[in-house]
Parts: sequence; C-alpha cells; structure tokens
Amino acid sequence: MVLLQCDPARAVERTSRRGATTPYEKVEFLTKVQAGYARLARADPGRFTVISSNGPLDSVVREALAAVRKALH
Repeated sequence: MVLLQCDPARAVERTSRRGATTPYEKVEFLTKVQAGYARLARADPGRFTVISSNGPLDSVVREALAAVRKALH
C-alpha cells in the first residue's frame, strides 16, 4: 500500500487553489488523519510504502509508480 504524506497546511493550500473546498480540507482534520495513517504505517512497515507528496507532482508520481511496480513483482 502506498501512503502519500503531505504537510497538512500545504495540502490545504493546494486544495484552496482550485476554489471550493470540502469541510474535511482543514489543517486540524488532516493532521489527525495523517497521524492515524502514520501510526498504521509504523505498526506494519511491510504493508506500507510511505512517500512524501510535498514535492513536485512528477517526482511524486515517479516514486509512487516505482513503489507499485516493486510491489507487483
């Protein structure tokens, strides 16, 4: 499983650029959700590939595709 982690403030900034946001696109909520997934990933590191999605989209996509390819082989 690929877990994309992004700084919650950066995620909110990105979503706000598209216009309307959902009630869930708030720093406080995203911080709690991210912490929960981080706990799951630490508890079962063989199940998760954690990738930072703070960088440029093309880099994140390349890293995620590489993780998926590795998991399929």
